[in-house]
Amino acid sequence: MKTFFRFISVSLVSAVMLGTFAMTPKAMADDDENGNASFSISAVSPHEFSPSQETAITITGTGFYSGLKVGIVKEGNEINSETGLTVLTSAYADVTQLTATVPAGLTAGEYNLYVYDPNQASFYFAKKEEALEGEVNVTSNTDTLGYSNSKAARKKMDVVFDGVALTKKRWVKVRMNGKNVPILKLIKTDANTTTLRLNVKYKGWAPGSYDLVMTYKKRVKTQYISKKGKVKYHKTWENGTVTASNFLTIVAD
Repeated sequence: MKTFFRFISVSLVSAVMLGTFAMTPKAMADDDENGNASFSISAVSPHEFSPSQETAITITGTGFYSGLKVGIVKEGNEINSETGLTVLTSAYADVTQLTATVPAGLTAGEYNLYVYDPNQASFYFAKKEEALEGEVNVTSNTDTLGYSNSKAARKKMDVVFDGVALTKKRWVKVRMNGKNVPILKLIKTDANTTTLRLNVKYKGWAPGSYDLVMTYKKRVKTQYISKKGKVKYHKTWENGTVTASNFLTIVAD
């Protein structure tokens, strides 16, 4: 079963005032997303990771030196210091390469990556937006059903979405074979995992493989920087779509 996290977007529910980062004499323009450091990030590999397990990544760029640290933050959050970052275990390889480990337990979505020097008086950093993407892993207790043309052809199915914490059933929709699938129950398995109990009515579904598409929205708390440089928080809507290819197979009698 192939699973893809298609997108995750954030829309603000209130006006946000964004401040600027503290700059050093080597500072670049405030709107330069690369940051204000003399070093820079060109690529991060691999781009995708599973929230359920650790992932080793390689960061390539220019001007790296020993002592630099690596951190990530989910897209939609603004920072002006190490505060708010998930700091990764990292190591210096050479002037063009750093290695790091993304820990297990993160939620799915896009993450911005920062390389920064903790020994500078101000936040001295390089940034790469959407450097990493956590994908949702989708599993279920049923992957095969026999063809049936009976009105009784329905199956209660538990589908586990590892990497996304859904909050309310009414904000979630599931479709298979071009039809909405009723959600009987939403179970919060843990902080990063949700189980949906579905009532799949498959009368007359032709033999073959079917994709599952789950869309959702939920309220999340994100961080921003005020005009005075202080860390503030506000609530936003997070919208996402998860597509599990070849999720269910209908077999001929």
